[in-house]
Amino acid sequence: MTVQVPMVLLVEDDHDAAQLFQALLLNEGFRVQVCHDAWQALEWWQTQRQSCDLVVLDMDLPGLDGFKLFERFKDDSASLPPAMMLSAHGDPALAERCKEAGVSIFLDKLNDFGSFIPTARMLLV
Repeated sequence: MTVQVPMVLLVEDDHDAAQLFQALLLNEGFRVQVCHDAWQALEWWQTQRQSCDLVVLDMDLPGLDGFKLFERFKDDSASLPPAMMLSAHGDPALAERCKEAGVSIFLDKLNDFGSFIPTARMLLV
């Protein structure tokens, strides 16, 4: 019996943050595709979305923000994997905005850092 290792699409323009989140995910046994901007993520999505089990998006991306990128994913796919939006902005309205956009959960990068892996695992169940 082959165990399927979950694939995470991580879209984060800050290279240090991307390396940190990628290392956390790899340490937990996930496969990770890192994209540093929305255009790179859209290109990957066009060919690989069927292998994606979780999408992790930074809210502030160059070109398209995380919400607009998520909308493009929704427009391009009949079914989406769960999605987690990350931001370093402590705006309490962001959680509600994510919910309205269809994003599974919002995490504040600074205050919810310890919840990142448990939340990813919960979304993959």
